[in-house]
Amino acid sequence: MLDNSHEFLEKICNFSDQKQHNLTYNSATDLAIECDAVVVGSGAGGGVAAAVLAKAGYKVVVLEKGQYFARQDLSLLESPSLREMYENGGLTATSDGRVSIVAGATLGGGTAVNWSASFHTPPHVLREWSEEHELSLFASDEYAQAMETVWKRLSVQPNCNKENFQNSVLREGCTKLGYEVCASYSLIQSSMSFAKSDQIPHKCVHV
Repeated sequence: MLDNSHEFLEKICNFSDQKQHNLTYNSATDLAIECDAVVVGSGAGGGVAAAVLAKAGYKVVVLEKGQYFARQDLSLLESPSLREMYENGGLTATSDGRVSIVAGATLGGGTAVNWSASFHTPPHVLREWSEEHELSLFASDEYAQAMETVWKRLSVQPNCNKENFQNSVLREGCTKLGYEVCASYSLIQSSMSFAKSDQIPHKCVHV
């Protein structure tokens, strides 16, 4: 993500010197960075591509048009979050207007705004893909190992049993009305940023 403020660019230059990147900056001209690869977009596709390239030893620049929001910058309210973190404020649609499209427009793209439940591809789906559609990859050890790598990278939490606020309210309301409540505790949560940086469990169990 590149910010055109002088303060930000100067910080980038200082960081680059420490990391031995070949970068020059003149406040009167553009920013110039030498790299091996440029990845456009920091979402599920771009983020993974950049990580794989960087791990292989390449110098990678990721370009992201959206803003970066640190945890303290998040309002955690639906309306402002839609305006700030979604493409067109969450009002994107296909050209004919028949299908609504919800797309993240922030650092991390869709991975920053989408539901964070994580689960292995169900066996019956793997069989369908590998047998009916003849996609042998999905029956291979390579795919299984890739899935485990993703889980490790995301720091998936296997024992999530706490509800977030809105689901707690929903549970309380249903209980008072006499409705039976069943929570999907079997869904496992991925919350790398919260789990690693603040040691706060991610609460997103759905009722």
